[in-house]
Amino acid sequence: MLDKRVGINLPDTPLDTLARKLEHYARAGFGSIEINLGMYPFITCGKIHEGYVRSFGNILRSSGLDFTAHIVEGLDLRNVADYDLHKTVLLSSVEVCAMLGMKHLTVHFEKKSLDYLTEHAFVEGHIEAAEKAASLNVKIGIENIEVDDYRNVIDCVKKVNNKAFGMTFDTGHMFLTSNYFHFDYLEAVKECAPYVCHVHLSDNNGIYEELRMTNWNDYKALSMPYRIAFGRGDVHLPPYWGDIPMDEVITILEGHGFDGIYICEYNVEYFAGCESELRQKVSEAIRRANTEKNGILG
Repeated sequence: MLDKRVGINLPDTPLDTLARKLEHYARAGFGSIEINLGMYPFITCGKIHEGYVRSFGNILRSSGLDFTAHIVEGLDLRNVADYDLHKTVLLSSVEVCAMLGMKHLTVHFEKKSLDYLTEHAFVEGHIEAAEKAASLNVKIGIENIEVDDYRNVIDCVKKVNNKAFGMTFDTGHMFLTSNYFHFDYLEAVKECAPYVCHVHLSDNNGIYEELRMTNWNDYKALSMPYRIAFGRGDVHLPPYWGDIPMDEVITILEGHGFDGIYICEYNVEYFAGCESELRQKVSEAIRRANTEKNGILG
């Protein structure tokens, strides 16, 4: 039986093997799949290739699964030099989601700048994207990243002020920043909960890799097997493989009325074979949280 509230992120998958990969995840019980829009040529230089999108959509529809989207890596509405192009790619991405029947698109907040005009343009661009999303029955979730304080993400959601724009809550990013910026993790989850429209369940050991802040190139050069072995930074472990209190997080979110999708966002290529067990753990945590909530309400 498919659990549409529990999903998994699609790894790099050639188009000719996509249907088989989707079938594999369906057998594990995942009812939703998150696709990074940058993995396929839906958009080039801001232009949508409608024929390709339609053909891709036929594969998705035949799977019987639900789908969400993640924005292409590198999109940045703080890029002053190429602002118009970046905004065009964002707006085109919203349209692609609508064409593919995807109800949710995750974008990154990254790090707030100190320049007022840059931040104003950042918010205004997302206001425009949210208005387009609302007209197409798509919701945008802006994701907390480990390089900045989560309260800046909440502030952005408030400024955009559109029901089609909320927060994609990433458990792993928040866990790392709670240690780096020294705040209580579960209290932060409670603070975010009213704004959360989508969840990325990603685990780690809470060890902040400072190269993420000080030297991006050196950070990217660290091999993932090394980082996983030593627990360094955002290693994208499967939920329940690290030190994040996943059950407590889910209980808090469900208690605040979250009814969206939990995407198990991890390095699936390193953890093949654990999909079914992982999905069951998340599904059971959701069920327990709602049993507890209903017992309290009753």
